[in-house]
Amino acid sequence: MNCLKKTAMMTAMLACAGSLHAGEIANWGTDLVNPTSGLTTNDPVFGNGVLDQGAEAFRAWSKFGPNASPDSVSLAVGQTLTVTSGFRYTGGATNANAIRFLVGNTGTSTNNTVWAGGWTLSGVSLFSSNTNDGTGGTNTDVLSTLNTGGGNAAIVGTSVAVGTAALTADRIYNFTMSITRDSGGTVDIVASLITDNFDVIGPVGYSIQFTVNDVATSLFTYNALAFQVTGQANTELVEVLDAQYNVTPEPSSLALIGLGGLMVARRRRK
Repeated sequence: MNCLKKTAMMTAMLACAGSLHAGEIANWGTDLVNPTSGLTTNDPVFGNGVLDQGAEAFRAWSKFGPNASPDSVSLAVGQTLTVTSGFRYTGGATNANAIRFLVGNTGTSTNNTVWAGGWTLSGVSLFSSNTNDGTGGTNTDVLSTLNTGGGNAAIVGTSVAVGTAALTADRIYNFTMSITRDSGGTVDIVASLITDNFDVIGPVGYSIQFTVNDVATSLFTYNALAFQVTGQANTELVEVLDAQYNVTPEPSSLALIGLGGLMVARRRRK
């Protein structure tokens, strides 16, 4: 079998090697006392559509995986974790910093208040918290990055919104955060919050994006998504839409890539 055929075979094997760490995020909890629904799905709803008894200010969180089957992801060098979710709130005010997202590790926390670490997309900043990132991001109250838009955590990236300067109620927004382990002690992070169909609606939409590379950290294990809606938003209803996570490539794929390299090297020596 020549090198081209071996390469084709390896490509086919990689295509068949689906992601084991992938699927819905459907283990929701919240400190909201008002009505909620769908907490065992990846499309939960918070609030009841009435401002006085609606969502207003609250926090919600979910471990990766389907309901009652939580998953944890430990990134190997070369792997990328991507977390995505749609988000819509009705009623409420226009505010750029009123809704914040965090991807992190709950650690041994059983009450969802003391997490091991995470990265928070908040307004115009991307924060680290308790990630040992070498820039002071060692805030032990990880979720305070949601409460205060940063707390004592370190800023690892800044950006300026394109289009409108703030979120607007009754629109769908798409949140994405990708974390790539590019070495034994660093990650690259790409995070964004963009109005659905931004490429069509342009100036009336909202788009904020961060790209930071080679951030020193020891946080490579992730198992949860959280978000915070502050009182500034005065929301009546909040919907999470199709929350998902995915790891690429899977360890089996990395192994196949390594095997392919060995096969080609062995062929060349012959």
